[in-house]
Amino acid sequence: MIPRALVRSFRAVMRRCLFEGSSRNDWPILLVRSDGRQTVLESARGPIAVRFTLPGSAESAMIAFRSSVLAEFEGRTMAPVVLKQVGDGQGVACWEHSGVPCEQALATVHPDSVPPLPELPNEFVPMPDGFLKALAEAALTTASVSVRYALQQVQLGGKDGTIIATDGKELLIQSGFPLPWRDSVLVPRLRLDGLPGVRFDGSVMLGRTATHVVLQFADWTFFLRIDDKARYPQVADVLPRQSARTARLLLAAEDVGRLVEILPKLPGHDVDQTPVTMDLEKVVTVRGRGTSSGPAVEVMLAGSTMTGTPLRFATDRHYLLRALQLGFTELTVVRPDVPLVCRDATRTYCWMPLDKSAVVLPDDKMIRLHSPEPNLPEQESPESRSVVMPPPSNNGHSSEDRSPVSADRTGGIEELLSEAESLRQSLSEASTRAARLVAALKLHRRQSRAVQAAVSTLQQLRIGSP
Repeated sequence: MIPRALVRSFRAVMRRCLFEGSSRNDWPILLVRSDGRQTVLESARGPIAVRFTLPGSAESAMIAFRSSVLAEFEGRTMAPVVLKQVGDGQGVACWEHSGVPCEQALATVHPDSVPPLPELPNEFVPMPDGFLKALAEAALTTASVSVRYALQQVQLGGKDGTIIATDGKELLIQSGFPLPWRDSVLVPRLRLDGLPGVRFDGSVMLGRTATHVVLQFADWTFFLRIDDKARYPQVADVLPRQSARTARLLLAAEDVGRLVEILPKLPGHDVDQTPVTMDLEKVVTVRGRGTSSGPAVEVMLAGSTMTGTPLRFATDRHYLLRALQLGFTELTVVRPDVPLVCRDATRTYCWMPLDKSAVVLPDDKMIRLHSPEPNLPEQESPESRSVVMPPPSNNGHSSEDRSPVSADRTGGIEELLSEAESLRQSLSEASTRAARLVAALKLHRRQSRAVQAAVSTLQQLRIGSP
């Protein structure tokens, strides 16, 4: 007897981990066994095997079948599904759905024909919080296929406690993990975050055998086969040397949120390599342009600062956005033609900038969007109020004094037009309300004058006097 919610969770883990980067047509055999004390589900495909241990069992039994059939009786409740072996090569799954009995035939295989899972290590070491998340981020940084190096795998460095992943375009190094070995091993990527209906509670234990790295937490166990023949690049050689003149950008919290919101909307998001240009100067700016003839949009980051040598470079916005989503707030740039590097206490993330031909230069026709000033009061002062339309010509000032177009919550041409349309509608509504108010005031004035005239007449008649 297995809860239907567990069937759903186990199938979700299989889809994510055992079929990562490959077709899901070849579902592996699932072995379910119980010994009167616990029920165990286990399956393996390629270099990864997974086991779930469910405490409690009604009787000793074993059944093995193609795991693709799990989709027929998975569910969201703890209502059980009962698996039975009813004949040679024949099984059945029984459950209830909304009070209606259901049954699914199973084509079974003999349990002894299923290869056993690898042995468990003799010793496990507890991992700090964030280890599973670090593995998930590493998985997102690997390549789907690789030829020369094993870039589709993750390197676990025991000497310095690092998790290293790269796809040849970006590199993520995460440190601070007490791995129970001294050498470096390559294992398949494993992404366990965000699985629907799956929770991984409790501390993570890590161990190693001669052939596998084994993760154990809560009721789950994962076996990752070590690849001792593949090659991995020397990632330390990729990181550029820094000096006192290296440009360092320190992003303010409000600018980080602003960029996360606006980067996907800047012009150029739908062209190859999705380029954006960054100017690291006294005023830090980010700009994008969709086509060579189209207008550019520039975002000024008022709260951010830079030190070192000012410079300008172009980058794929996807990597910049990922650095921000990883929580980095500092970016160092040695030169516009070497990797860009983000660092914090335990992590390093770097990627290559784009060729200088992708750089968008500032010009007078571009649209400038000002990032909100830090610590602004709720009521904006006239100087900080957003301008959504160009100021009228001259207006008592020379053309050099005109303020650039700015907005606090816009991300491009379409949003500026939407804001202008919204303003036009607001002005139209205000004009209508003002007209109604003027008409009411005029009516009130006429009525007041009529009352005053009547009172004056009555006073002249002196009603009630002898």
